[in-house]
Amino acid sequence: MCPLVIGGAAPSTCPYWRPRPVDHAVCTRTLEAYVALLEQREVPAQRAPQAPWVPQTPQAPRAGQRPAAFRWVFPAISLGVDIVAVNLAFVLSYWLRYVERVGGTGQGFFPLSYRAWLPFEVLVSVLLPLSFALAGVYRQRLSMEWLDEVFVVARAATVGMALTIIVTYLFKEMIDQHSRLVLIFTWVLVIALSSLGRGLVRLIMAHLHRHGWNVRRVVVAGSTPIGRMVMQNLVSRVDQGYRLVGFLHEQGAAPPSFGRFHSLGSVSHIADVVARDRVDEVVIALSSNAHDDITAIRDHCMRQNVAFKIVPDLYEMSLSRVRMDTIAGIPLIDVVESPLRGANLLLKRVLDVTVALLGLLVLAPLLALVALAIRLDSPGPIIIAQTRVGRGGLRFPFFKFRSMYQGAERDHAQMEAAVAGNQPVVMVKHKQDPRRTRVGRVIRKLSIDEVPQLLNVLRGEMSLVGPRPALSSEVLKYESWHHNRFEVQPGMTGLWQVSGRSDLTFDEMMMMDIYYIDNWSLALDLKLLLRTPAAVLLMRGAY
Repeated sequence: MCPLVIGGAAPSTCPYWRPRPVDHAVCTRTLEAYVALLEQREVPAQRAPQAPWVPQTPQAPRAGQRPAAFRWVFPAISLGVDIVAVNLAFVLSYWLRYVERVGGTGQGFFPLSYRAWLPFEVLVSVLLPLSFALAGVYRQRLSMEWLDEVFVVARAATVGMALTIIVTYLFKEMIDQHSRLVLIFTWVLVIALSSLGRGLVRLIMAHLHRHGWNVRRVVVAGSTPIGRMVMQNLVSRVDQGYRLVGFLHEQGAAPPSFGRFHSLGSVSHIADVVARDRVDEVVIALSSNAHDDITAIRDHCMRQNVAFKIVPDLYEMSLSRVRMDTIAGIPLIDVVESPLRGANLLLKRVLDVTVALLGLLVLAPLLALVALAIRLDSPGPIIIAQTRVGRGGLRFPFFKFRSMYQGAERDHAQMEAAVAGNQPVVMVKHKQDPRRTRVGRVIRKLSIDEVPQLLNVLRGEMSLVGPRPALSSEVLKYESWHHNRFEVQPGMTGLWQVSGRSDLTFDEMMMMDIYYIDNWSLALDLKLLLRTPAAVLLMRGAY
């Protein structure tokens, strides 16, 4: 038996083993080669004892490359504004009650000096900012716009004043002669002054950010539709100090730069891009099947101490339509139907009819003047009815004041070809449309030509807020996901109308419309209605 046959005997227990003739010469040469190899191998030096392995905690993501003090600029200024607003509100409240005698001077009214109110001013100056802090007012959040902040400030001020009133009633023997109206006036004035102060702070911060002060350079990893929406929101929030460097596309074919957003390469180039462009923060907006890329980007950001945010693929469905539940500690996700159903739809309809009727009554004199100007300016009808596509793909007459010469619709195809050229464009907007009349230039800039659509709202064909109704020629060029906007009634104003109007790309408009549908609420409708007059007066993107 050859010595290389381990054990020296055949494994008889194995049913598949069969004895084979052994070539002793081959075995001998193999053994000699193995011994020679052992003789040539160097004995490794004795290793120094190693310290026991201790897991290291990765560094926490930073909030950008900016000095730590810069990160506290907005909260510190906001806190200072609130303290000034609270004390100013208290002074004005005392003046209204005891100098102007607002609220009357009947039985039980005792004139008091301002010194007697000082303890309560100190109490309010402590409790209200504390209530603001607990409500998260001093945290910078991308989702928080000024109008949202006003609502949060109002809620926090209500809680703070409620605590103040509770404290005063606990020690009511000290304030028997104090008028409670001072606290009520203070509550109202704090909401107004703090909101105005925060608006001023946002304007100042936006101005400083535009000039490069305290700016965070951001890269978005992912060119998915949700990634594009993230980019659009980043560039629109100047007051937050984000400067979008560009985006990294998924592995594979490189998409071209679209709109204002520039492609910086593949996600595999994250290390080069972060170093070259001095990136402060990375927003990862990749689909769930790119798990390896997400992990690689996250690990690199943690190693380089670069801040990062991850957009879960769950957001493709929208978190407003996701309900979380558990069973024995196991998380369950349930996708619920769109919020624009049932009672919410009825509530929206009541708001539409009420505001449309009031709008027509209030604006009746203006509408009469506009109608007269159109009649005197050029021949043709005062109001035109275009065919537009509404909810469920149904077509309806879309009312507008005529802003173009009669027969301008016949030249639409020619104008579209001149503006778009050979590019596949879904919706064409001409900044200097030669078909406009003299009156048309004015009423289009101020969106007065849209006011007759209040009649469409009363007829139930449109809503005050919703996706803009599309032309039939535009719908023919839609991709499949664009048709989701037909789930609800079209509207006179909407999310993209107050976010840039015609300056936005078509895909950005579509994504905002679908976001509105998935995240509808009565508060969102009211917020968009309140933002519309400012968007109209600024005339940004209006032509």
